[in-house]
Amino acid sequence: MTTTEPTLAAAGATTRRRPAISRTWVLLALLWLFQAITTVIWLRQDNRYPIADTAVNLVRAFRVADVLAHPSLDWIARIVAASDGQPPLYFVVTAPLIWLFGPGADSATLVNLGLLALLLVSAAGLTAGLLARFFSADSDDASTHRSLAPWMALAAAAFLSFFPLVFTYQRVYNPVFGLATVVALAAWLLVRSQGFASRRYAVAFGLVAAAGVWMASTFWLYLLLPALIVVVQAVLTPRPVATSRHAPSRSRGDGLARRLRLAPAHINLAIAFLLALLGLTFYLVSDVPTTQQLSPRLAGAALLDDALGGFFLVLLIIGILVALVQLIRPARPGALVAFGLPLAALAGGLLLGTALGVMRSVPAAVGLLLPLLPAAAVILVLWWPLLALEVERRRGAGAGSSAGRR
Repeated sequence: MTTTEPTLAAAGATTRRRPAISRTWVLLALLWLFQAITTVIWLRQDNRYPIADTAVNLVRAFRVADVLAHPSLDWIARIVAASDGQPPLYFVVTAPLIWLFGPGADSATLVNLGLLALLLVSAAGLTAGLLARFFSADSDDASTHRSLAPWMALAAAAFLSFFPLVFTYQRVYNPVFGLATVVALAAWLLVRSQGFASRRYAVAFGLVAAAGVWMASTFWLYLLLPALIVVVQAVLTPRPVATSRHAPSRSRGDGLARRLRLAPAHINLAIAFLLALLGLTFYLVSDVPTTQQLSPRLAGAALLDDALGGFFLVLLIIGILVALVQLIRPARPGALVAFGLPLAALAGGLLLGTALGVMRSVPAAVGLLLPLLPAAAVILVLWWPLLALEVERRRGAGAGSSAGRR
């Protein structure tokens, strides 16, 4: 045996021990499976006739499915008309289930299971992305980040799925559940874009933002403030020096950016903005008002207890207090973004909803709280690593003092 053989053997053993699929993904899939089974059982046992908003939304879904089954040149206009002028994306993604299982409340509501999977993945990814911003790669706490991030991401997704409001609305056919999913996905992509430095995630964010407007006209209520924070971060990205315009470029886009003395983040921001404008095409073909004029009343904040439950509400309050402390006295530079973005999403949705008068009554406020809950789930667990770091610091200090006494 040569001297390199033990190393190769050890490397092979390490490779064999590494799972093909992360344990976090397996647990996340099991979480979704549990929620899916309970939802299907509920739908099988619930024999009540759909009423009120649920009945109206089901009729719209059946109409849109019929329109999609008969394509024509005025397809988009017919889809908008079939949805009564409301953003039709939720009804569009329901159409395959209606074609497959036939028109019915249960078959249409099954679309929420797919949206729930995307919601859980987005919440977990958003949590992991914000923790990565908090723990820098070259930090002494990088090992703590690697060990805590998967569990914190899983905890955020699990808590979100067991919030009473989420647990209830995944069994109800209502576009607000799709809105919550798209908001969470857009927030995750916004964080992954690293201040629009990543073109791939910037493009994905722009497309999801356009889809969000087609999901609900209130989409930007929940994402406006955190998006503005990241936009400012991208705008403040240093521009290339004048001499860089003559340097070789990897692509034509990079060459154009160098000639204009723009950073990649500036170009990616412009691309994302143009893609997000695609969502406005809905309003170009719709003559029906998509929002109601509601009285400005903050009913949503008073219903957080019903939306989260008392235990989760206590954890959320602690998380909000810790986030405010981190904004005033950040433990590290990444804390400003890590705690500021979800706090801006949560506070911004409540404040903008009040200012624009979209929280009129208890039913309206409860529905509008749902897209805020992914941010609430992130805030609920984001302060746990700070507690773990403080415990490790105290243990290290205690061990050092014991060694000194010896």
